[in-house]
Amino acid sequence: NNEVRPTSMPRLIAVILTLLIAVAGPATTPVDNHNRPLATVSATGLLTAGVVVGGTPQVVTVSATSEGVTGSAQVSVTPAPVAVLVAAPAVTSLPVGASLPIDITCLDALGVTLSGRTVIWSSADTSIATVDASGVATVRPYAGGATRTVTLTAASEGRATTVTLTVIPDAVVSLSLAAD
Repeated sequence: NNEVRPTSMPRLIAVILTLLIAVAGPATTPVDNHNRPLATVSATGLLTAGVVVGGTPQVVTVSATSEGVTGSAQVSVTPAPVAVLVAAPAVTSLPVGASLPIDITCLDALGVTLSGRTVIWSSADTSIATVDASGVATVRPYAGGATRTVTLTAASEGRATTVTLTVIPDAVVSLSLAAD
């Protein structure tokens, strides 16, 4: 029985596509809006995913034509997950009332920089320092003259890194004594 059932269609299209590529040469290469390949197909039918910018999967249609017959298949190209977050600076000191932007770079398992990823910031002690959604740390005024330390955390896709922030108390610039 050579009947083609709907459940076997994706496999049949993939087989046809592979056969067409083997006969007709490489398939068309879908690209993103920056003309970067989302996927490439070799002359033997091997599909290799390209780099997907941002965290959203991209569906691409790969097709090939031979002797007037066209075959195509849809492939979902999924972005590489975040493997490591790198903070710059990772350790810093700030005086009371100062602010500092902290840069975060998301990397995949191969060390390739990933863009378009959401980073969530938090402070272990918001009475010492806060950090906003864009990574700007701000030291809050506090009573007492002791140096204090706080850990700021950046997280993305289940991975995290920390920044250690040392708060330098206000220095006494001048002191005058008066006798009674």
